[in-house]
Amino acid sequence: MPFHRQLCFLDYYLRTDKRLAGEAFSIYHAHDLNTLPLAWRLARRHHGCLVYDSHEYYLERNRAVKYTFFGRWWRKKLEGYLVRSADLNITVNESIATMLGERYGVNPFKVIMNAPARRDVVVGDQECDLHNVLGICRTNKILLYLGAITFNRGLERVIESLQYLPECHLVMMGFGKDDYKQGLLAEAEHFSVRDRLHFFGPVPSEMVTSYACSADVGVAAIKNVCLSYYYCSPNKVFEYVLSGLPVAASDFPELRKVVCDYNVGLTFNPEDPKDIAETIREILGSPEIRKNLRANGLLAAEAFNWEKESKKLLSNYRALGTH
Repeated sequence: MPFHRQLCFLDYYLRTDKRLAGEAFSIYHAHDLNTLPLAWRLARRHHGCLVYDSHEYYLERNRAVKYTFFGRWWRKKLEGYLVRSADLNITVNESIATMLGERYGVNPFKVIMNAPARRDVVVGDQECDLHNVLGICRTNKILLYLGAITFNRGLERVIESLQYLPECHLVMMGFGKDDYKQGLLAEAEHFSVRDRLHFFGPVPSEMVTSYACSADVGVAAIKNVCLSYYYCSPNKVFEYVLSGLPVAASDFPELRKVVCDYNVGLTFNPEDPKDIAETIREILGSPEIRKNLRANGLLAAEAFNWEKESKKLLSNYRALGTH
């Protein structure tokens, strides 16, 4: 599989290079390191500006198969050379911006947060109401997980926490491979909470907040398995905020900045199911607390949305025109 994956990248590089050989653009914008060499080549050929957009701490990201020593060494050398060749380097938060700048001896990366676009949230739409769609009793609370259903997102520990939250159902909204989902079902069976675990979606991006607003708490139990996760600013948290959902999230630096500084929820130890449960119980314990957290979330949506972040991106693009 790793060899096949490299052939896929080679095929992509060759075909894209051929496709764009005769077309010149002002800016070549590379999403993550895997597209950066091609963008660099095209920018050099056509005398365009090169933008490196690191959507996470790429060489420190969550991987099923870790890099070999040599694989990591040459990727770091490659990223360092291309970062120093770029006209603009951007990433998703201040922590990663600082670390990448220090690693490669350049100014801190510009920060463009990966926040979703604001959309009107339709509260009370029965077609998007998760209680109604999934047949969950109105007296039960819904814990919502948005995003890829995959390893090291802390999903197993959230399932385990359900044994301490008898009034709660967990809904995972997103795409996941069948074998991994079967493993989660087995986990739920082991803790006797199978009837309170639901898989739903994925749904169109423009519908996410309409479904999400019918839940009670948004959960992000990401595990500290790599620096990219420890310093993450996951899109799902901003979607919770835009949906007016109180947030329960891992107690990591950048997550804390959103959840605690804006008072939109509480943080927990993602390795401790009891702590996860206690945190969620604290949020659900008082209608007044939930009301305040929801209200703060709607205010925080003014700070975390693509309409705001896109203006920063366009401003940086315009600055490239003066180079």
